[in-house]
Amino acid sequence: MPDKLPPLSLRVCHFNGQQMEQSLLDALTDAGFNYQEIECTTDEELTHKEAIDYDCLLVDWRDTSEDVARFFTNLAGREPVVALIDARMVQEDSPFISGFSDFVCVEELNLASFKLRLRRLISRYRDPLSLTSTHAPEAQLLQTVVNHSSDWVFIKDLDHRFLAVSEEYANSLERSLDSVIGKNDLDVGFTKDVVLGSEKADWQGFWPQDDYAVAQGETTIETNPYWRVFTGDTRHRRTIRVPLKNHWGEVYALLVCSEDVTAIVKAEQVLRERSEMLEKVTQEKLKADNSRLMAEMAVMAKNKFIATASHDLRQPLHALGLYLDILESKLQSDDQRTLITKIKNSSNALSVLFNSLLDLSRLDAGVVDVEPTHFLIAPLLSSLREEFEEVAADKSISIEVDGSNATILTDAVLLERIMRNLIQNAITYTSEGHVEVRCTEMVEGLKIEIIDTGPGIPQYEQNAIFSEYYQLEHEGNRPTIGLGLGLAIVRRLVDLLDVKFDLHSENGKGSTFSLELPFGDSNRIAVPQTVSSHTGLAGHNVLIIDDEEYILDGMMHVLQAHGCEPIAALSATDAIEQLTQKDIVPSMIVADYRLQDGKTGDAAIELVREEFNIDIPAIIVTGDTSADRLREATASGFRLLHKPVQPDELVSVISSVFLASKA
Repeated sequence: MPDKLPPLSLRVCHFNGQQMEQSLLDALTDAGFNYQEIECTTDEELTHKEAIDYDCLLVDWRDTSEDVARFFTNLAGREPVVALIDARMVQEDSPFISGFSDFVCVEELNLASFKLRLRRLISRYRDPLSLTSTHAPEAQLLQTVVNHSSDWVFIKDLDHRFLAVSEEYANSLERSLDSVIGKNDLDVGFTKDVVLGSEKADWQGFWPQDDYAVAQGETTIETNPYWRVFTGDTRHRRTIRVPLKNHWGEVYALLVCSEDVTAIVKAEQVLRERSEMLEKVTQEKLKADNSRLMAEMAVMAKNKFIATASHDLRQPLHALGLYLDILESKLQSDDQRTLITKIKNSSNALSVLFNSLLDLSRLDAGVVDVEPTHFLIAPLLSSLREEFEEVAADKSISIEVDGSNATILTDAVLLERIMRNLIQNAITYTSEGHVEVRCTEMVEGLKIEIIDTGPGIPQYEQNAIFSEYYQLEHEGNRPTIGLGLGLAIVRRLVDLLDVKFDLHSENGKGSTFSLELPFGDSNRIAVPQTVSSHTGLAGHNVLIIDDEEYILDGMMHVLQAHGCEPIAALSATDAIEQLTQKDIVPSMIVADYRLQDGKTGDAAIELVREEFNIDIPAIIVTGDTSADRLREATASGFRLLHKPVQPDELVSVISSVFLASKA
């Protein structure tokens, strides 16, 4: 008798470019299979969001690769996956045979037994639960799970016959499980009005709701009066209908879960009665949100004010540094030099405060790059010891810094900034005793602890000290001089470096800040480059663009002292006019970032470059500290200096940029 069933469609998977022999493919054709060959790799996904267009996967597993079997382990649970093997292969001891649904030898491909076995396998996947399989182990396991539900749970086939039923539901029908399985709702005693619906009782009915969920293929949820509404029962039930689909996207059964929600319905009624109270709570929440928004706006306004004030104050401070350097070169007597040194120290102290604001703004703007290198920690420790010995001695306390021969892998510049802030903080808050920098080599890295004998930090303030502009008061004493940004900067920098950072402190017993740094490779330590003290700027024309005339004047004097021939301009237009008249092409451009009429230094540099059609080396100097302005200035790609700039630093950077352009 001819086979009236449609031919089976196979997807033949092979790996590593080893296609299946044509003779085996011909055997599949002779056996009446449709097939499609695909080349697979174990890192690709074979599943599809839409219904698949084949009946079974046939995997060429004659190489018994464990990676291939492992790849199909999850897939075999959702669709038929048959492994093609050699008859000689022995897989009883392989832990990966569960990765396939079945196995077939090459000699069996054109046998009727394989075709029948395959149809039965596919049928089990297409219709996992049916009346013919209610006694199968999987169905019995499902029935056991359903039985232990305290709600009404049952599974129906597409003809509304019960395939699995919870004991709770069977008891509500006053029937045994065996008398329910295989029956439909009418068979177990429900009336047609309950099953099919009743317009008189405004009841939709079981089957129309079931059929709708099956037709839509989507989960439905409804809360309806208990079906015994016809007898006057006032209870309510919440029913969820879930269409069960196979891997081909076909619905083969319907899962129904129903729970008594009478208490919930009554609670909702109570909630409606309390709507006035909820409305009041909502209004209070809106007020709280408004207060929070006002606080956030106040913080934004504060930051904007600080950024604006910082820029306006940096301008004269920058000029002051330039003029002090010029003045120092003209003084002769020791008394005069001593006085100018004190003035410069005061100016430098003010610069340090402004640079704290700048550091915070650069971190907030995300323009601080981490450049990890392999370096010895010893020179940094020695430098910090020398730097703070005199500072500690001025307070009549001692400072001890351990030595270490460890090689570290991190950003050396940012680490130095962290340690300098922590040591400065320790000295600031320690009035007697000592400050110790202790180094301990651990298994994976170097632990550095900064320990002080200061007053300690109360537990409730140990988070607050890392906030901006926050300073501790001890025993009624006023906060120390500064802006309270040192630890806020430390917190941001350790997060940026992604190193472990801890604080241990008790009130009255001092504090210990600790860092854990990864070890580096001593063979990869970079050899420091020596820099010549000769600037190499003598005789070169340097164009200065700034909208503050006193800054132009100060920078011109500094550059002239190094043999430069500066050209000062208030704008790009002014610069081009002067250069054109003098027939000069500048060797270097130094431009302020914020210029008159909303113009910017990077745009001014580009205008001058376009005028002479030359990529003239350039530097941007800025007094801005706002995050947005710093991002803009950094994005320009030019070397960035922040006001106030010390004259020596200014000349050094100009020289290095100029020499780099000549290399």
